[in-house]
Amino acid sequence: MTKLVGVHALELRPGVDPAAFEQVCAEVVGVRMYPGWSTRILKGERGARAGKYAVVFEIDSVEDRDRIFPEPDQHSAEAQQFDNEHPESSAVWDRLFELVDLEADVVTDYLIVAE
Repeated sequence: MTKLVGVHALELRPGVDPAAFEQVCAEVVGVRMYPGWSTRILKGERGARAGKYAVVFEIDSVEDRDRIFPEPDQHSAEAQQFDNEHPESSAVWDRLFELVDLEADVVTDYLIVAE
């Protein structure tokens, strides 16, 4: 199966302290994720997005993504069940989402074509 990498280029809301955001990020990577998913949070060090953030999801397959998000911005029943069974995960993600401008979130899913 081909792995998938989902990249979300994030913009902090005006006035959000980057250190506070990074503290929530440390909590995010410590909570349970959907089966077949892992998370990394990156900060641009050089280039066009230096100082800006991205969330990277590594997903075992397109099928694993589609089980959770059958369409963009559409959670499946399985995702809702997972979120209900792991409220601590949902709570941490909600805190992160409060700190970013979701309207400015640029999302691209990439298939890994070579490793």
